[in-house]
Amino acid sequence: MKQWSRWVLFLLLWIGIVVYLLIGKNVLREISVLKKYTECSIENIQSREKEQWGISPKEALFYLSREEEKEAPEAFLFWREKRYQTIENTELSRKGNFPVMEICGNSALLFPGEFPLDKENVEGCLVGESIAWELFGSTNIIGKTLIYGRKMYYIQGVLPKKDIFLCQAERDKDILLNKLTFYADSYSEKNRIREQIGNEYSLMLREVPGYWSFILKRAALFFFPACILLCFLFRVRKNKLLFRSMIFIAFIFFMGGIVFIFDITPDKLPNRLSDIDFWIETFQKGKEDFFSLL
Repeated sequence: MKQWSRWVLFLLLWIGIVVYLLIGKNVLREISVLKKYTECSIENIQSREKEQWGISPKEALFYLSREEEKEAPEAFLFWREKRYQTIENTELSRKGNFPVMEICGNSALLFPGEFPLDKENVEGCLVGESIAWELFGSTNIIGKTLIYGRKMYYIQGVLPKKDIFLCQAERDKDILLNKLTFYADSYSEKNRIREQIGNEYSLMLREVPGYWSFILKRAALFFFPACILLCFLFRVRKNKLLFRSMIFIAFIFFMGGIVFIFDITPDKLPNRLSDIDFWIETFQKGKEDFFSLL
């Protein structure tokens, strides 16, 4: 009976490892892509006087046009999100309330890998998969129309596993786009681009915390192999020679786990470990991000 139970446990372990590798591969791919896109809230002098955040679509388009004239333009877009907006399918007489994202720029910066909706496509829209099912009963809806804000939009693409309606902001509307998203390959590049955009266009950019959400995902991935290693250590605790060897391996493993979870890379470290100001600033930012996440 004990032998059968061991084989069952062994089989379950291998099934768990296979499932873990499949899920972990997708999560790591998602993290590696999404962490290159930085989201910031924005403020300018005019909006600060009104005690409101953001810039108008006209200003956003002017900044984007100025950036496109450069030899090496940065990739960024302005946007805002609204909740519970009425979207209507007049063909089937169906409507519902959904989140709406109005943007100025290329939507690929918000949804990489999906159909891009550029700033010239003012009549097109992207819809989430759940909206497609609720308003059409299908996801095969490219080219069909929806009404939002008394304007007709042609569906250009369906966003899988999303519940959002996305369109370009109307140029003549008196609205404020209060978010900015840009692309950066590395941590140092992210800081450089944020400062450059802020200084060049007189915008105050506050990075929206995303650090801790990535940490929690990496910690969840690390938890499974860590549990297997601890179980193995418990099993070999009576074999002193093997146990001591495994303790050393476990130490290296958990140190590597800390580097993996907190995504510690050379460009995130100071030139000198005794740089007190760097560590204080890092601690303060981490604390703010953590409480913002909560």
